[in-house]
Amino acid sequence: MGESKVITATPEQVGIRDSSAHQLVVNAFAGTSKTTTCEMYASRRQNKRILYIVFNKANQIEAQARFPRHVKCATAHGLAYAKFGARYAHKLAGNLRATDVLAALNLGNNYVVAQGALNLLMKYMVSARDDIADVAADEEFSSTIAEVARDLWKKMKDVNDSSVPMLHDGYLKLFQLSRPLLPYDIILLDEAQDTNPVLSSIISMQPCDKVFVGDVHQQIYLFRGAANAMAMLAGERHVLTRSFRFGADIADVASRILHEKGEDGSIIGAGQDGAIDDIDLDRPFAHICRTNAGIFSESIDAVRAGRKIGFVGGFKSYRFNMILDAHNLKFGGAIKDPYIRSFGDFSKLETVAAETEDPELKMLSKVVTEYGEEIPALVEKVRSSEVDINQAKIIFMTAHKSKGLEFDQVRLANDFYAISKYHDGRKAAQSDSELANLDVEMNLLYVSATRARRILEPNDTIVESIINNGYVQKASHGI
Repeated sequence: MGESKVITATPEQVGIRDSSAHQLVVNAFAGTSKTTTCEMYASRRQNKRILYIVFNKANQIEAQARFPRHVKCATAHGLAYAKFGARYAHKLAGNLRATDVLAALNLGNNYVVAQGALNLLMKYMVSARDDIADVAADEEFSSTIAEVARDLWKKMKDVNDSSVPMLHDGYLKLFQLSRPLLPYDIILLDEAQDTNPVLSSIISMQPCDKVFVGDVHQQIYLFRGAANAMAMLAGERHVLTRSFRFGADIADVASRILHEKGEDGSIIGAGQDGAIDDIDLDRPFAHICRTNAGIFSESIDAVRAGRKIGFVGGFKSYRFNMILDAHNLKFGGAIKDPYIRSFGDFSKLETVAAETEDPELKMLSKVVTEYGEEIPALVEKVRSSEVDINQAKIIFMTAHKSKGLEFDQVRLANDFYAISKYHDGRKAAQSDSELANLDVEMNLLYVSATRARRILEPNDTIVESIINNGYVQKASHGI
């Protein structure tokens, strides 16, 4: 556990540290030391029982090493595991697929109903609602799908039914339904912009003081049911605008992306000098892509050029094995993944991808169609070229996996949503969810651009909409 320490605070941090508000909402732009600010706040309250809720296990381990002893650092799922998750240890799983639903509920080949029920159950588990029927009504699911989802949930909750595993969001939902009272005087919530309604509900039940810290423009987990809790909260509001990660040039690019979204504030680059420039190929750099398909394509180009490559999260986390299985489904060969094997032929996979709008299946369909019979050799070439990221010249990651990381040099791929399409997209959008998805696309670009400490090599959309319009100047050479 960490010991409290003396930290020189900025005026913005002083205002947060010394606040006596019952509910405090802090919007912290990228690199503005929000964790350090939370440390300051906690260190001033040594006589209080404080719970610091973080996004994932890695964040928890890091926070526990930094924070004073009187602060309990935990994930939301960690809070729920002792009371509910542990009883399902024998049937816990990371995910559930439509094929699992088909088998467990004897639905034959009705993929549409199976996927619909699965989608509804996923939405229910991250919602604040008590009943699946209420979520079905909110999201306009049919009564048939609602009934199948209810059956699925019943089997998942049954500790003796192994046909449907318990998901981590499932036991968190059970925790929320139990109306827990947490034994703390203050709750600090990190990454509040990506808090889903089920966690918001748990926190709102608590009578203690609360501090919500996050960046509204780093909301990127809408597909997991996240909602921008910060926008809906009442309370005393503060901002952190001084980024110690990068200097003025990178701050200007980040601010311009946010201005396109309608943000009035700007990021102050208080870090070391940097540049918007081509990266130095003789030094390691991060290559950030929007999609797994982009990772596949860019990594192939890198290994063809003889570069040492690494992957944040490792090679296996980028679905290369599924790409190989999808290739074998079309062209013949052994298929290891039972999900891919269940389709029988590639045309069925394409049909289900189109009918269900499943992003994973759509990615597989696109890559197999583009690279065809070359895929096995290409996958093996990428696999054999992987080295530890500490030895890699190029470190690949998706925008989602880049969050929380920083690098001296960052190159952005060209598979991000174009800034020029954003405003037209908002005008054409016909629902709040479409508008939210457009904002997420811009947020992913902002998150990725702000991973750079020294040099940011812009992609085509930043060049077109920011540099060519004179908002930021691109350097003629590296610094």
